[in-house]
Amino acid sequence: MNEHLSERDFQRQVIELAKLCGWKVAHFRPAMNRRGAWATQRSGVK
Repeated sequence: MNEHLSERDFQRQVIELAKLCGWKVAHFRPAMNRRGAWATQRSGVK
């Protein structure tokens, strides 16, 4: 197993496993836009 797996690569692996299992996937993270306002960034698979 790769001990230096990046968070991004780990997330990709989890999403791929979820898709193989037929699950829906959603990931939410806080982010600040250019104007300094907070927004909720999201990614996922339907």
